[in-house]
Amino acid sequence: MAADRGLDFGTQIVFSFGPLGFLDFPGAFVIDLGRLAFAWSALVHLSFCVALLWASRRAFGLLVGLAITLFAAAMPSSDPILLAAAVLAAAALLDEWSSRLRLAFALGSGALAGMQLLGSLRAGPVLVVMALAVVLGLPGRRRTLPAFTASLVVSFLVFWLATGQGLGNLDDYALNTASVLSGYSSSMVYVLPGSWWQFPAFVVGTSTLAALAVAAGWRWDAPRRIGLLVMVAAVAFLMFKHSVVRSSPGSAGVCLAALLAIGLALAPHVRRSLAVGAIAVLTGLAYIGNQEGFSPVTFDFKARAESFITQLKYMAKPSGLAEQQLAGREAMQAYYALTPRQLALLRSGTVHVATLEAGVAYAYGLDWDPLPVFQQYTAYTERLDELNAAKLESSSAPDRILWENAPAVDPTFVSVRPYPGTIDERVPAWDSPAEIVQMLCRYRVEDWDDRWAVLRHSPDRCGSERPLRSVTVAAGERVTLPATKHDEALLVRVDGLGVSGLERLRAFLFRAARRHAILDRHTWNVIPGTAGDGLLLRIPAWADYPGHYALDSDTTAIGFEAEDASLTFGPSDLTLHFSALPLDAPAILPVAGAQKRRVQRSIR
Repeated sequence: MAADRGLDFGTQIVFSFGPLGFLDFPGAFVIDLGRLAFAWSALVHLSFCVALLWASRRAFGLLVGLAITLFAAAMPSSDPILLAAAVLAAAALLDEWSSRLRLAFALGSGALAGMQLLGSLRAGPVLVVMALAVVLGLPGRRRTLPAFTASLVVSFLVFWLATGQGLGNLDDYALNTASVLSGYSSSMVYVLPGSWWQFPAFVVGTSTLAALAVAAGWRWDAPRRIGLLVMVAAVAFLMFKHSVVRSSPGSAGVCLAALLAIGLALAPHVRRSLAVGAIAVLTGLAYIGNQEGFSPVTFDFKARAESFITQLKYMAKPSGLAEQQLAGREAMQAYYALTPRQLALLRSGTVHVATLEAGVAYAYGLDWDPLPVFQQYTAYTERLDELNAAKLESSSAPDRILWENAPAVDPTFVSVRPYPGTIDERVPAWDSPAEIVQMLCRYRVEDWDDRWAVLRHSPDRCGSERPLRSVTVAAGERVTLPATKHDEALLVRVDGLGVSGLERLRAFLFRAARRHAILDRHTWNVIPGTAGDGLLLRIPAWADYPGHYALDSDTTAIGFEAEDASLTFGPSDLTLHFSALPLDAPAILPVAGAQKRRVQRSIR
């Protein structure tokens, strides 16, 4: 949607994908972009399969190599473009390539990395590191390094301008997307109970891969050995991080499958006996890690081929995608089920969709005008939170906000109170808390039901904050909330909850410790990077949003703790600053309140 509408990345839209991110998601949402995405995804998967077959054939012969390739390609994969690149990078470092081939590698890898810096913000930076490790590890770097740098810059700028971006938002793109990346390991931590085999499998898998890398680079000079180790470590580390920050048996299986693919890249460059033993171990781990997710079509390559041919026909047929697009819109509209009144209100101006389902704007053809971090749970740093708040304060604020009460559709969304649209057992009023305060002040309810609320931009109903008191507490210590007037909301800003010191290293290499807010009835996860932005605690009932959309925390006391206090805050390092926020108007517009009462009377 952002690419199709020409939104400026870095200013109007901030996400973990750039303006070419749509290439990773083939579909019929936008026909022309869908065709491009289908072609690119097919090319990436083909390159992945060819790279694995080339490497495994060199190591084990054609028949065995084909069998291993079919198994590896059937496993769930994350960032297959990186795994294909690992095969080529290992060959560039460990085979005797000519100077022309090395120059071609530098130019090609630079062009690919420049393009990927505008796609997945996970794959792009890792591709840069991998390519640099190869270029710096090979002879002739005085020629290939400038070629790589020039190709990277030219490719980035060409694709940046081709996607409708301008030079004016280039710095914002760099800074704001860097904030998305830097805050991930501290804020998106969520660990589901895993199987007993996960930790041993990681240890065995990474040790096996390390042994292959050392053996493959042993006979070469130091620059090549170091380049190989850096290249392998970069891609393997990304796969590891992908599996441990948001940890589940499924994510562990994806990581183990990736270790197998990286191992195949190294297998042609070690002794046959070592390659056989290492790949056997990695294949076994990939099977164990993914067996729970196997389906009847996992190894049914005939069914997979037929599915691909069907998709190809839809893509090639002039009306094929249009038919799929229409069917998709109708299915989405049936799922979202907006009422005629809600649609009429939303079609009278620009719309931001909170908190997750931006697809509703596509389904109904609404004038989508999102906040920069359009899924607010990803506004997990102070910088990103302030971006959203600034949009709501500005003259370009959207006319309406469509707010979904997600538990009305999915009761497992949260485990206790049916808050609208939160994830990971967070308090939704604290996801992008500065944004939520501005929404409370500037948007009032025009229509609502159990599923959706329509908020209209209105004059600011909040006054200046009034400081109340500051309290220094120990981790886990609960503080009684201070009193406020009948027309005031209560906020708290928390100092000392952020990731600092030794934990920064832990967050980079592994993940940060989760923080919890201790309320009267439940313990909720809390984001460390935005705890100082102003967390709403109490709102007078007359001034709060109605029903499930109420932002009041329903608590009389609050405290904060972490899973591992030794790596976070000490016994007296948390300071809670309480303040009062005056409110001078109810959250429900008079027309909406009267309309709702008429509906309730008619139901009775």
